[in-house]
Amino acid sequence: MDSLLDLHAFTCIAEAQSLSGAAVVMGVTPSAVSKRLTRLEKRLGVQLVHRTTRQFRLTEDGRVFFERCKDILSKLREAEREVVRGRDHVHGTVRVASTPELICRVLVPALRKLLQAWPQLEVELRASELAINPLTERIDVSLFYGQPSEASLRQRLVTTSTFSMFASPAYLAEHGTPKSPRELSTHVGLMMTEPEPPFEWTFPDAPEGVTPRKRLFANSSVALMEMAEQGLGIARLPLLFAQASVKRGRLVSLLGKDVDGELALYARYPPADATSPRVRAIIDWMSDAFAS
Repeated sequence: MDSLLDLHAFTCIAEAQSLSGAAVVMGVTPSAVSKRLTRLEKRLGVQLVHRTTRQFRLTEDGRVFFERCKDILSKLREAEREVVRGRDHVHGTVRVASTPELICRVLVPALRKLLQAWPQLEVELRASELAINPLTERIDVSLFYGQPSEASLRQRLVTTSTFSMFASPAYLAEHGTPKSPRELSTHVGLMMTEPEPPFEWTFPDAPEGVTPRKRLFANSSVALMEMAEQGLGIARLPLLFAQASVKRGRLVSLLGKDVDGELALYARYPPADATSPRVRAIIDWMSDAFAS
């Protein structure tokens, strides 16, 4: 900071062409300005100003240095203005990380509304099956399920989702519609590869678990949903994933309240960004996207 004050003092001296004039601009005494000039010349190892009783002018080194100082201080003032504007305006680039299915099914369809609301905002989306920590990655907001492993992260609950069983109309027409969880044992199950085996579904009325007759596996909810839409079997999915496909008639929800479980979806961000307009705007947009 002292170095910047020395540069400021020097530019004031050069522009006022006197120590007293620079002192008035800076609101300090002429001796304080003189000390800063002397310290700056000593650090640089060159004389910046010719000083006599009747004349005060820059040396050649001083003139070159003055031009560079003006540029540096101008950029610093612009940076300060940008930060101040950033406290009240949503602009710049915001980097968002989430699962592939949430990005493709929820966030991308809602992007137009975000960009119309904030025309100076740029958005970078990063898809990941594993939760990304904004503190260790170049990410402003991450959108993933469950509690964060990093306790120092700030987070905000965006939405929750119950589960249901889903199948396509074509699959149900060919194999019949199960009326109870136990009837699923005669159907093809579309299963997540995690958690670990035995790869079964559990229900409140069937706590011992239901194992489908034949199983297909994937580590992505998007893949399971595509399989279900293609009529390959029945999948257990969060309702927020599948509700668009249900509205379009591609999937049918099965068994109603017999299916338990709930997912909590959190937006996470570094504590330093808690008051950032960009971060607040993005999280509000996410909440609206899941509410619509």
